[in-house]
Amino acid sequence: MRKTALNIFWLLLLLPFLSFSQDYLISQGGTINTCSGTFYDSGGSAGNYAANESYSITICSENSDQMIELDFTTFSTQTTVDYLTIYNGPDNTSTGTVYSGNNTNSPGFIAADNTSGCLTIEFVSDGAASTTGWEANISCYEPCQDVTATVESTPEISSSGTIEAVMSLVKM
Repeated sequence: MRKTALNIFWLLLLLPFLSFSQDYLISQGGTINTCSGTFYDSGGSAGNYAANESYSITICSENSDQMIELDFTTFSTQTTVDYLTIYNGPDNTSTGTVYSGNNTNSPGFIAADNTSGCLTIEFVSDGAASTTGWEANISCYEPCQDVTATVESTPEISSSGTIEAVMSLVKM
């Protein structure tokens, strides 16, 4: 009994130091809503992606006032035959950029800047060999608010030679 109590004590003592991160594979498909975790090719953290893949996934923020960010820490696909396309929006009709090759052609840091706050990622591999794929950290950010400045002035010049101006800011 005493040994069991001691084991429980150690478990409770160490529990706050254990952190769990959600892993997301492109092969999951669909839409995920998150602001943390790691995004991988279909092979996950320890495996290669396969030949003849065709996957699509959309990653959106958990909160409607935030945008999704992806920070690719590793990237390797077969150059010019396996393609990762990242669309700045909730589907593949948004503006997209294609990536293929190794870390020198990596997407690097990608941040959504569209009204949905989402990024859609598609991956297509050919029927030949495969490689290690990618790993990207997922996070969210709050975009800066748009500010529009207007200037209203009286057209008359004062006796000191100045024009009076009143500035107001309009929050968009």
